[in-house]
Amino acid sequence: MDDRDGKGRFNVGNSYSFAHRPEAANRKGRPKGRSLQDNLRAMLDDKETGEGLADALVRAAVDRALKGDFRFWQEIINRIDGKVPQQIDGVEGSSLTFVIDEAVQSLSRNGKSRK
Repeated sequence: MDDRDGKGRFNVGNSYSFAHRPEAANRKGRPKGRSLQDNLRAMLDDKETGEGLADALVRAAVDRALKGDFRFWQEIINRIDGKVPQQIDGVEGSSLTFVIDEAVQSLSRNGKSRK
């Protein structure tokens, strides 16, 4: 049996499948372990060091923002006031695309060329 079809794809039951090599299959999947997020949450939730660590992280972020690091300043503002929405609306909630379409139509009605 040929391993590939006319388009170069593997055929069902090809010699590279796990049916022919069951020892190569990763039956248990990714090994269970604590992720970086789990470890960080555990450190911050620790009664003895967690509060001090959280305070130190906030203090470091504020210090960097005060020294002019825009990334830290932006993150602090986003956490306090919420992230500014990226959607741009036109008049009365119409989309920007609609406003641009009107401008293009207006230019073409006035005889000006569009580029």
